[in-house]
Amino acid sequence: MEEAVEKTVEWSRAYLEGEDMLEVTDRQIQEFFVSQGLPENPFPPSAQAGWTEI
Repeated sequence: MEEAVEKTVEWSRAYLEGEDMLEVTDRQIQEFFVSQGLPENPFPPSAQAGWTEI
């Protein structure tokens, strides 16, 4: 639970500082996968090429 709050605060600060939120979110997902011993993000940026931001 503590890590979830820390990641939420990290994400919120990045948003308020105008960072690229797709990159921030992707990095956090990759960090989670690695921490769980899973392969890195199965959706690399090249797979996201057709996605649009909301």
